[in-house]
Amino acid sequence: MKRYLLLASILSFGFFFTNCSGTSLIDDTNLNTDGSAPIGELQIATVHHLEDGTELEANPDGSKSLTNDLGYAIVLAEAEINWKSLKLVSAGNDEDCEAGHDQDLEINQSESFLEEDLVSSLLSEHEIPMFAYCAYELTLAPGTQGMAIKNHEGVDHGGGDHAPIGESFHLAGTWSKDGANGSFHIDTIDPVMVAGLFHAATGEEHPLHFHEGEIAKEVLFGTEYDVLLQGVDFQSQSEDQQRDQVIANLSEAVHHDAEEAH
Repeated sequence: MKRYLLLASILSFGFFFTNCSGTSLIDDTNLNTDGSAPIGELQIATVHHLEDGTELEANPDGSKSLTNDLGYAIVLAEAEINWKSLKLVSAGNDEDCEAGHDQDLEINQSESFLEEDLVSSLLSEHEIPMFAYCAYELTLAPGTQGMAIKNHEGVDHGGGDHAPIGESFHLAGTWSKDGANGSFHIDTIDPVMVAGLFHAATGEEHPLHFHEGEIAKEVLFGTEYDVLLQGVDFQSQSEDQQRDQVIANLSEAVHHDAEEAH
């Protein structure tokens, strides 16, 4: 199994890291600090893989083939999500967590599940107060660039590898089962929120915080993208029901991916 792409070099040079446009990834426009804590750097990264933690090789045409729990053979021709923002919640059960220091961080970057699995991608960097944060709220929503753009096949959206898209998410492709077949396109422009608790690699709750001497931290969120299509019945469900099923699945598919205790 591939190991996640290490971002150690980025951690060392985070304050000088730039994106393809030459502008800094560090964003402190929504910084909420009362001066009671020093400031550190937080890097937000994502990674995607199958539910069992393995990778799925793409087909020669770039699509990915999988089978959902209802027996549908699915070919994903498009699979993209737009990470709009992250809220760090400072309240929680851990004794290090203290209410009143929540941080609202803009991401506004997309992720394609058709890209290589088990390779992490840096989405954004932020300066935040070095409090302990027990929980998070990730919001999926259309990007601020191209709000009216539908990211469909054959349309050039430009803007780089992680340019924001005009939908919260979209999944498109074909399905087949027992001789029947068809195509699908599941999407929404409505905001979708996924909440959870930060945890250690062993699974127990453990806040995101800076250890003594640390000035930079990475938080990694994983998506089990095959889980998104579990329970989707292409023959029996309407388009709205399929969309609702995917939205419900997001809470199971998206998680804080902890390699080690934070």
